Amino acid sequence: LQRVFALEGNYDASLQWTAELLKMVETDIIYFQAKLDQPGITENEEAELRSRMANTFDLAERSHMLAATMLHEMGRSEDALEHLTAAAEIVPRSADIWSHRAQILMDLNQYESCIEAVDQFLRLSPEDFDHPDIQAGYELKSRAQEAMDNEQFKASLKGLDKTAAG
Repeated sequence: LQRVFALEGNYDASLQWTAELLKMVETDIIYFQAKLDQPGITENEEAELRSRMANTFDLAERSHMLAATMLHEMGRSEDALEHLTAAAEIVPRSADIWSHRAQILMDLNQYESCIEAVDQFLRLSPEDFDHPDIQAGYELKSRAQEAMDNEQFKASLKGLDKTAAG
C-alpha cells in the first residue's frame, strides 16, 4: 500500500504505511540478528537468515528513499534528510542514498555537507567516469563549491563594510 498510495499522489497515507513498514523491518532485523547470534545454527540456516536479512535491508532502503522523495516533494526536506540518514545507517554503501542526500542538501543550502555527500556517492558508485550520473555528481559538487565560495565572499564583503563604517 505504501507504493500504491504514493503512485496515487496520496503522500500522507503512503508515509503512514511507510512508518508501519519500517517498524516491521526493524523488528525483522532484530529477529534475524538474534537468530544469527544463536550458537549451533547450520550453514544452511545461516545462509537463509543472511539472505532474508539482505532482502529486509533492501526493503528498508527503498522505503526510506521513497519516503525521502515524497517528503522532499512536499517541501519537508529536513524530514527527508532524516529518512536518508536512517537509510545510510542501514545500508551505508548505497550510492543512491548519498546521491539523493546531496541533492537535498544542495536545496537546503548546506553546501559543505552536499559536497561531502557527493564525494561519498562518487566513491561508492560502480559507474564509469563518463556515466551521466557521475557527471551529474561532479556538476552538483561544482555548483555547491561555487555557492559556498559566493557565501564566503559575501561574508567577507560584509566584514569589510563593517570595518570601513566603524
